[in-house]
Amino acid sequence: MGLTHYWRIQDADKWASVYDDIVSDVHRIVDFVEEHPEWMGYRKRNATNQDFRYIKSYFGQNSVAIDDVDCPAETFCISRKAKGFNFCKTNGLPFDVAVKAMLLRASLHAGDATELGSDRHWEEWQDAVRLVKAVFEVEEVAKPAGFRG
Repeated sequence: MGLTHYWRIQDADKWASVYDDIVSDVHRIVDFVEEHPEWMGYRKRNATNQDFRYIKSYFGQNSVAIDDVDCPAETFCISRKAKGFNFCKTNGLPFDVAVKAMLLRASLHAGDATELGSDRHWEEWQDAVRLVKAVFEVEEVAKPAGFRG
């Protein structure tokens, strides 16, 4: 059984209206962890492997897909037209912290249009809270309303 994070989009219209903001934040998180792979438990690349990517990412007009390059976990996907129940099984592998940070930012933008859950308690999301603080230079990251973990 792997570590899984869940989200439910309860208001598809509101989600779609903030989708571009969410994608912008996902870009920032991906760029940050590529520059600072130690956030995912990796060593920084050296001069001989500057082109190596830690995260595979696809940013389309209406969908985003993120994968950890080295670890067997499910792809994290969001789309503009998403609705209902969604999940990503990260198995607690390195890109788990990035997925949680992306979900925190999505929840911030979508508010009550989305609900987050996890196989882990909120206290075990503090690595993602620290990542969000570092990427977005914010002092506080609130626990999403209705978080289930």
